[in-house]
Amino acid sequence: MEESFVEALSLLLTNKEKFLVHCRELSNALTGCSEEEIRLKELSQEMEVVAEIILRIVNENATRAPDQEDYQKRYDAQVERFEALQTEFEEPESAIKEKNHQSSILSGFMFAIFDDDILPVKFSNTLWMSTVDTVTVKNDNTLLYRFKDGSEISFPISERK
Repeated sequence: MEESFVEALSLLLTNKEKFLVHCRELSNALTGCSEEEIRLKELSQEMEVVAEIILRIVNENATRAPDQEDYQKRYDAQVERFEALQTEFEEPESAIKEKNHQSSILSGFMFAIFDDDILPVKFSNTLWMSTVDTVTVKNDNTLLYRFKDGSEISFPISERK
């Protein structure tokens, strides 16, 4: 397996400059979270408004004696709205966290790959851990290497001698 890993990684790096451009494009795509960040800001602002409305409803109830049924309906409606916003907030927040995590993985991958001393490729546990995402043994007696940048390379499983 070490030999096929070395071959696969060497094949991946045949055009190191082109591969570097590919990795930079991936990195830019992962670090560009502006849509999610804008949505988080909008949701956060709306949550602040709703929280203020809830506070006013509670203060009104404490200082005046409104109809309790009306108070409860207004209060429940705003709390429900706030909770819906919180749930909606989780989606872009989670997307940003996932992109940051993937960006961190890609950074480690790029650091390992673009080390000046990598060519010719020599097996090491560190190189394996920083470059390989998964290895799948296929039914057709091939190994499918999936690297942390998403690249995939297949190699036939060689018979042991």
